[in-house]
Amino acid sequence: MKRSGAFIIMAMLFICGAAAGFDMGDFARTAELPVYTLEIVSELPHDTAAYTQGLVYHNGFLYESTGLYKQSSLRKLDAQSGEIVQTVSLDDNLFGEGLALCNGELIQLTWQENLALVYRLGDLARVKTIPFDGEGWGLAADGDRLYMTDGSSLLQLREPVDFSLQSRMKMKIADYEMNAVNELEFAWNGLWGNLLGLDYIAQIDPADGQVLAVVDASMLRTLAGGNATEQPMNGIACEPASNEFFLTGKLWPKIFRVRFIKDF
Repeated sequence: MKRSGAFIIMAMLFICGAAAGFDMGDFARTAELPVYTLEIVSELPHDTAAYTQGLVYHNGFLYESTGLYKQSSLRKLDAQSGEIVQTVSLDDNLFGEGLALCNGELIQLTWQENLALVYRLGDLARVKTIPFDGEGWGLAADGDRLYMTDGSSLLQLREPVDFSLQSRMKMKIADYEMNAVNELEFAWNGLWGNLLGLDYIAQIDPADGQVLAVVDASMLRTLAGGNATEQPMNGIACEPASNEFFLTGKLWPKIFRVRFIKDF
């Protein structure tokens, strides 16, 4: 999601009702939540013009949704080299957002255009377009179920075939509603979501929306450069055989393959 610096600052405050100088790791520990750190396994090159909005791993390839008007795309990347294998450009009036693989199809959200774009996995041909209400931010699939965020504290459960809204729940960390959850990934029987403007990832219980743990990914900021306002971390994909994650961000020069290490 493209947001102004002022919005990101407000998002940080609304996430936990915190004051300036808020530290997500300290807050999580105070709330007696586990905090994960990262171990970097490898680094891949990443197109610094890619405004990453969604990331999916499947059978040796990464699929990436990028945003911005006149620049949005769906991309297929080699997960070993980071090489771009194929690019499908979106229409100039569409702003690409979250991405999920569900029932053999890739589903890409748009931001404010109220459309979900559905692609055939094999050749990335667009097979249909599905309208939906509201903004599109993050998207993840658990089998034949879709989880979606829209920038608010609501986590939506949607039906993949027609994108109809099945249910909603509030995402909370301790007693605070958590807004601005962006890119999503379903792994380890839970949801993992980037927190817009923070170099942290939240593990969210898909049954009730409660945050179960947070991941401190701030070590990647030193390696990626930039700042969390203009080049926010965004992009999570899990390689199921190893339980390792691919992490990147908007306009980042690298994709990092990492392990999550629980910090007791």
